[in-house]
Amino acid sequence: IVDLLASYQTVLLQLDQLHQQTTAELTAPFVGQPLPLGLGLLCFATLQAEVCDWDRFNNRGQTGSFTGLTPGVQGSANPDDYRHGPIDRIGNGRIRRQLVEAVWRLINWQSEWHALKKVKARLGHSKAIRKKTVIALARQLMIDLWRWQTGRTTLAKLGLIPRLAR
Repeated sequence: IVDLLASYQTVLLQLDQLHQQTTAELTAPFVGQPLPLGLGLLCFATLQAEVCDWDRFNNRGQTGSFTGLTPGVQGSANPDDYRHGPIDRIGNGRIRRQLVEAVWRLINWQSEWHALKKVKARLGHSKAIRKKTVIALARQLMIDLWRWQTGRTTLAKLGLIPRLAR
């Protein structure tokens, strides 16, 4: 058993070293750039790698659709019959997970974020409402990141406190 554990330990150490090397390669281009406080360097690098080119989106609706964070719509030809359902999840799941994780951190670190100020009262309600609010904030975060990365706005205008990535 000791030999088996020693071989597992060797494999785990190799995997850890590979993980650290890959993380360093992914995050190297963003070190020294301003990032919103609470948005981790690895999280931002993952978003950048998944999106590739922020300019490919023409409007905010396309950014939300890309993530799968837009609500599904049910209805007939009459616009009064439309009902919004749950998010459709037709989109990039890796980005969706990163955005939701980032929103939970931003709730703690970015109390002046414009989107958070609008829905702060809903975060104190039931667990289900809190989860729905976080999903809505994740979609808004993607839109805000798109606006920031394409030069349409600044972090200060979004109410996000910047910090230098290291």
